[in-house]
Amino acid sequence: MIAPILFIVFAGAVLYAYALYPLALVILSTGKKPPAPVEDPSDSTLPPVSLLIAALDEEAIIAEKIENSLRLDYPKGRLRVVVVSDGSTDRTDEIVRRYEPRGVTLFRVEPREGKSLARNRAAGAATGDVLVMSDANAMYESDAIRIENRFHSIIGANGSIYAIRRSLYVPLPAEVDDDFLEPLQAFLGGHGVRYEPEAVSIEHDIESRNVVREFSAKRRTVLRGIQSLHYLSKVAGPFRPPALAFELVSHKILKWLVPFFLIGILAANAVLLDRPVFVAAFAIQLFLYGWAIAGIATGRRIFYIPAFFVLTNAAAFSGVIAFLAGRRSRTWRKQRE
Repeated sequence: MIAPILFIVFAGAVLYAYALYPLALVILSTGKKPPAPVEDPSDSTLPPVSLLIAALDEEAIIAEKIENSLRLDYPKGRLRVVVVSDGSTDRTDEIVRRYEPRGVTLFRVEPREGKSLARNRAAGAATGDVLVMSDANAMYESDAIRIENRFHSIIGANGSIYAIRRSLYVPLPAEVDDDFLEPLQAFLGGHGVRYEPEAVSIEHDIESRNVVREFSAKRRTVLRGIQSLHYLSKVAGPFRPPALAFELVSHKILKWLVPFFLIGILAANAVLLDRPVFVAAFAIQLFLYGWAIAGIATGRRIFYIPAFFVLTNAAAFSGVIAFLAGRRSRTWRKQRE
């Protein structure tokens, strides 16, 4: 009978995505030492940096972000703060202009084009050897920009704080996520992508109990992630290096497919109720999904883990279906309290 086989295959895929893949990374990295740390460079040898702050109607927080940026521990004259205002309609531009005497530059894009295209324009006009990308709601620790030499290899980036050499920056279309594609393009070009755990950014983000907004944000993230990978597959073929293909399939594609596996597990289990072990498995699933629904409905912390799991996978399901239906996300407004 095919139902038991499907149950095992789907359950195995979910187990791999959430547990076996992280375990495989630990095993594969055993014995490999990260690059040896070196002494911090002196102020005179630090490269010129352009800090590009993406902003869309950020009047409530842009002054705090600029003040935070001006306090960064980086040599005077080597750090240029640029606020990229993507068609803001509130007082964002007015507030930024107040800081022009202190060396802050307003780069306005009109009409609104979306974060990726706005950054393309600003990066083309930037003068620093290194471009540091930041969101308006991301507050940096004072030493966050000094990230040049203390790294561990990765292939992704955190959109609120990452840096790329200006010579490696490649303009991207509006429908992709820059923090996903830029590191991958650099990696495919033979360059290293590193992670600095001491470069700290603290974000003002969505209030965790706002289920509708959180679902919308996660759905958009998945949709734009799929769009990004689809774009990269056409221009660079991201599945050629085996190690990269392994990570993309395991960490991205399988995670996006988990909700379909979960549906398959439940459906296969529903026709196997003549065996005690499957009756127990079915009862556990119904209990966990009921627990999750209660958590989504009430917002109570005791239900947080199952609610988060179900909400995340429901958003992934919706994002995949939207992509297959031909819907695309080009511009978006970051949702936060």
